[in-house]
Amino acid sequence: MFERLQIPVDIERVYIDVGLNHTAPHSLNWLESDSKGFVFGFEPVKENCERVLSEIKSRGFEDRFKLYNCAVDNVEGETIKDFYVTSYSNDGTIDQGQSSLFKFTQPENETLVRIKEVVP
Repeated sequence: MFERLQIPVDIERVYIDVGLNHTAPHSLNWLESDSKGFVFGFEPVKENCERVLSEIKSRGFEDRFKLYNCAVDNVEGETIKDFYVTSYSNDGTIDQGQSSLFKFTQPENETLVRIKEVVP
C-alpha cells in the first residue's frame, strides 16, 4: 500500500491530516498558507477521496499532497474493521463528515462500508 515517496527538496514542513472529510479544510488551509509544506492525507471514504483529489488538482497542489484511501487506527498490523458512513442528507449524498469506526445510534443514517486497509 505504501511506496517510497520523493518529497520535493524545498519542503520544510510536513502535515498529516487523518480523516479529511469531504472537503479537506485543514489540508487545503495548510497548502494555501504554507508554500514549503507537504500534506499526507488519510481518508477511508472513496467518494471523499475523489472530491478532495479533484479540489487539490484544481488548485495546483498535487505536487505537495499525497492521499491514502484508508482508515488509520491504533491496531497492530493491517486489519479489517467495520466502518460506518453517514448518509443523513435528503438527496442521499453520503458522508457529511461524521463517519466513524463506532456504530451510530440512529441506524437509518448509516451505511456499513467494509474498509480493506487500516493503517496501524
